Amino acid sequence: MSRFCSCALVFAVLAPLAAAQPQGEPPRQGPGGPGRGDPGAFIDRIMEADSNGDGKISKEEAEANPFLARIMERADSNGDGALDRAEVEAFAASRRGGPPPGAAAPEGEEGEPASFEDHMEHAGGALRRLSRAELTEPNLAANLETITQLQAALIGAKAMAKQAELRDEAKERYGDRVYVEVMRWFNKALRASLDAEDAMLAGQDEAVKSHLAKLTEVRNQAHEMFKD
Repeated sequence: MSRFCSCALVFAVLAPLAAAQPQGEPPRQGPGGPGRGDPGAFIDRIMEADSNGDGKISKEEAEANPFLARIMERADSNGDGALDRAEVEAFAASRRGGPPPGAAAPEGEEGEPASFEDHMEHAGGALRRLSRAELTEPNLAANLETITQLQAALIGAKAMAKQAELRDEAKERYGDRVYVEVMRWFNKALRASLDAEDAMLAGQDEAVKSHLAKLTEVRNQAHEMFKD
């Protein structure tokens, strides 16, 4: 899959766990039948079992809920006796036959084409998933898929940059070149994402973290400079 191609996948999603759901029961279906709801919410509710906040669900933490214990048996792909978020995402995807949450190309409201803001939201979600992902060999494929989604969303947003509502200060500062400057910041973000991907492929975990931190810095600076 080219890093510069938007994912054209459409996936069915899992419904979130209800707050009052009895222990030992699988997630209830949301309105509209099976597969409806927010897959990210489902993942978040599963990860709430991580009581000590180390980013993983241990066997001891899962034992309180038989449903989670069953997930542990099937989703612990690296056999370390714990579940990290990437493993839970992969399990959720396998249950519905689709890619992890966020893999589908963004869509606008009521089936309209994705807007600039839709692409930016999609990119932000991918960056958040990467920032909390385990940078281990068993998770490499999932992390590469996520960074490809991030790059595709950045390319999509860059192509629609003139839709962006920019700060008056930025318009006054750059005048007719304001959107040229926006493009330059997108290029900075893309370079940081490509550097992170190269480091990921080389197994250089600290370099991956450094490039993701740079990408986050670029995003924050661009928001401060341009975002209305």
